[in-house]
Formats: sequence, C-alpha cells, structure tokens
Amino acid sequence: MRAKHLVFFWVLCLACHITVADIFEPVHLGCKCLRVTSQFIRLAKYERVEIFPAGLACKKMEIIITLKDGAKVCVSPTARWVQNLLRMLHERQ
Repeated sequence: MRAKHLVFFWVLCLACHITVADIFEPVHLGCKCLRVTSQFIRLAKYERVEIFPAGLACKKMEIIITLKDGAKVCVSPTARWVQNLLRMLHERQ
C-alpha cells in the first residue's frame, strides 16, 4: 500500500513541476510581435538583435531588438535600415 502512495506522490510532484515550468516558460505558438515599427533605432542603443525566420508558428519574419534599457522593439524587416542591418550582421558571420 505504501508503494502505491509513494508512486502517486512522485507522479503528482512531476505533474506540478511540469505545470509550473509551463507557466514560467510558455511555449510561443504564434507570432511574437503584435506591432512593428520602421522608425530608425541607433546602433548605440542595441543590446541584442534576435531574428526569427518565418515558419509554422508565424508566417512572417520577425526581428526583435533588445535595447540597453531592457525594452524590446519589433522592427519591420522591410524597412531599408533594417535590411542594411541584416546585411551587416550577415557579413560579420
């Protein structure tokens, strides 16, 4: 009888752990950017640039620039300055 209780306890703990992990690390099903901007952002303000190609979750390419103050900005991949930025990043690699 105790073995059943122990197994049930471990299964319950595992289920709770998975549920909590899903709350804090959600799976992104869909596009990350609700709005995009074409407004120029100076390179000096960049902390990181993330590029998400079009795929099953989101039909369009998404580019997210994290600024040094922690703000995240979704930029339009069709903006001329963004295309120049992508070209520059590609040449660096």
